Amino acid sequence: ASGDALFLAGAGGTSLDVAASALTATMAQFSLGSEQATRITDVFASATARSQFEVADLAEAMKYGGVVGAGFGWSLEQTVATLSLFRDAGLKGTLAGTALRAALVGATTASSVNVEAMAKYGLTLEQINPQTHDFAQILRTVGEAGMSTADIIKVFGAESGAVVATLASQAVDGSTKYQDMLGDLETSTGAASAMYQQMNATVTGGLAELLSASEEF
Repeated sequence: ASGDALFLAGAGGTSLDVAASALTATMAQFSLGSEQATRITDVFASATARSQFEVADLAEAMKYGGVVGAGFGWSLEQTVATLSLFRDAGLKGTLAGTALRAALVGATTASSVNVEAMAKYGLTLEQINPQTHDFAQILRTVGEAGMSTADIIKVFGAESGAVVATLASQAVDGSTKYQDMLGDLETSTGAASAMYQQMNATVTGGLAELLSASEEF
């Protein structure tokens, strides 16, 4: 996995320690063996290329979001795709991770407040259960029901409710950002290596230009 950590560090412009720690933590969260290190590296690299995430703050988001995503049976790719939506909505690092955690816990908490808020729209908590629905399905259910932002906040929590409300509205309007991101992550084989090589080529090219310029003096 050391080679994968090197690729991730190089592709993501972060330290080897951060990259290695992210790989180790993610393998533990999703019960993945070391043979899956390349998959994780490619997913992380692809996410940073297609969202506002950098490797370091994606690693921070995964500290909180990875555990809960895996706990509800989501794949690595589904979890990272969902976190990317929160990141692009302005929640960086830890905030994205805690927001996802709050949203999924809220969606499965059968409190009287949650049950009543859902019932107003003819919905049940089972219809937004993350164990049986991915995030796109949850967003469509909430959005198509016309739930108010206030009620969404009641169910999904203050940390994430406003963002969930915005994303649900976008989903109803035809946004396929989650599906597009998930598709990219599920077909990201080779992404980290390609980004690492491109980064090296850019740096090498820049050094060559500097050397050439210096020789002219």
